[in-house]
Amino acid sequence: MNDATSIEELHEEDVPMALVGIVVTLVGFLIAATSVGMTSSTGMRLVIVLVGIVVCLVGSLGIINPAYQKNAIWKK
Repeated sequence: MNDATSIEELHEEDVPMALVGIVVTLVGFLIAATSVGMTSSTGMRLVIVLVGIVVCLVGSLGIINPAYQKNAIWKK
């Protein structure tokens, strides 16, 4: 038996939150990646990349992680 938590092991109400977290993380990556095309100023690029990193962290640590923590293996 596999002890790793997967998307199939989430309860019905947790799946949408996991998907929202994935979308938020992807949006954060896109913000950081498109900073090159947004401005030519190095300082402004740094600010945009930092905003993208924060959005990625919120998506992965703030939304996806709690959805998986509800059904953690050590809570069974």
